[in-house]
Amino acid sequence: GSMYIMNSTENMPFIDLQCRKLFTIKSRIVWSYDSSGVQAKKHYGSMYEPILMMVKDAKNYTFNGDAILVEAKTGSQRALIDYRKNPPQPYNHQKVPGNVWDFPRVRYLMDEYENHPTQKPEALLKRIILASSNPGDIVLDP
Repeated sequence: GSMYIMNSTENMPFIDLQCRKLFTIKSRIVWSYDSSGVQAKKHYGSMYEPILMMVKDAKNYTFNGDAILVEAKTGSQRALIDYRKNPPQPYNHQKVPGNVWDFPRVRYLMDEYENHPTQKPEALLKRIILASSNPGDIVLDP
């Protein structure tokens, strides 16, 4: 199976080092969000949260890339043709997301708001669950 750990930018380097002893790190993901509420005055305010995606068995884990496709920005908007293929074909409009994910933070007036100090957006969690599990699998959110 897969495990995702989300933590502060300050703690993540230490967590990363410890997890490497037992797991294979497959991706280091950046959850990028807007800066509303960050009022740093003596340093740069944090506008992201790191996420580690790791697996116990690097040869046997679930990754359903087709379940989480996003719109590709290159080629799809201009209907470009890939002439390297025979016969030439339109560029694929979708791709597996990269490791920088843009999801807004959950705010007080949003329907999904639950008054949790580190609440994650449902769309972010949905992407993780769809990518790393199959119907009937057990998903743990401690």
